Amino acid sequence: MDDATLLPSIERSRGIAERARAQQRLDASEERFRLLVEKAPDAILIYDFDRNLFVSANQAAERLFACGREEIVRHGPQHFYTPEQPDGRAVRETFDEHNASVLAGKQAAYQRRIRNAAGEERLCEVTLVRLTSGAGTLMRASFVDVTERWRAERQLAVQEERWRKSLEATVGAIASTVEMRDPYTAGHQRRVAALAAAIARALDLPPDEAHGLYLAGLIHDVGKITIPAEILSKPGALSPIERQLIEAHAEAGYDILKGIDFPWPIAETVRQHHERLDGSGYPRRLEGEAILPGARIIAVADVVESMMSHRPYRPALGVAAALAEIEAGSGRIYDAAAAAACAALFRGEGFRF
Repeated sequence: MDDATLLPSIERSRGIAERARAQQRLDASEERFRLLVEKAPDAILIYDFDRNLFVSANQAAERLFACGREEIVRHGPQHFYTPEQPDGRAVRETFDEHNASVLAGKQAAYQRRIRNAAGEERLCEVTLVRLTSGAGTLMRASFVDVTERWRAERQLAVQEERWRKSLEATVGAIASTVEMRDPYTAGHQRRVAALAAAIARALDLPPDEAHGLYLAGLIHDVGKITIPAEILSKPGALSPIERQLIEAHAEAGYDILKGIDFPWPIAETVRQHHERLDGSGYPRRLEGEAILPGARIIAVADVVESMMSHRPYRPALGVAAALAEIEAGSGRIYDAAAAAACAALFRGEGFRF
């Protein structure tokens, strides 16, 4: 055989061998993919867009849906979805939307409640991803069972709600004890709490922070239970010693509350509610930013409510005098933002106790 005949024969043999190796690599790749899907811990279903049906499911899918993969593929996972879904939307309403998203090359992720063939309800996190394949346009639907995590989180939320209600009941009981002992300031703490929370909302503080401030306001004068009742209700001017006893109530309140594990800095807020920006307050003569933002808000609410209310040593001074006081000291004695928000509540919003 001459070279002219031999060379084409060799090239054909090389081409056949290369195609055989390519087919082997493809077969090996498909086998690895099949094993990855089959042995995956999450339930995986493969959907064929061209044929508009599910074509395969793995072992984990059989465990999740509690039936054979033939039944899962025949009916599709929608067959197991419960009427009530976490997103509140009908399954059919979102089906085309999710498919369109996947076809556009985007990943779709959402939660689905299912009731499997054994009657068990499970919550799953579902992820849809488009697959590139020579077999057509495919989609992988992965189902991760998060039921136990969801139940634990729900139980934790229930326990936290009970704890919060118990905590708030305790705070309310403390507030009532102080008010029963000092009839002249009955309701003072509750009114301060309401105004402080309103100021916090006007300043766009987070709701949880505003709520913590409300609770701090409810018991900001708890330290007054350490002061003799005759001093609290004394109609005349206080002596220097009596004034010192009154001023000690802020530190006493901190000592009473510091051992309680509040989710907010309530004890320190109570301690600081008589501090002033210029350092003229008490008990520690703090200045400016050294005073907690919540304490600055309660300080404004406390002054306004006190001036508007009757006291043993003077009649009520009224809202105009109270607002004039905080505006005169705005930025120097009182927090400027809190003072402005408080004035706006009364003048613009029609706030009333």
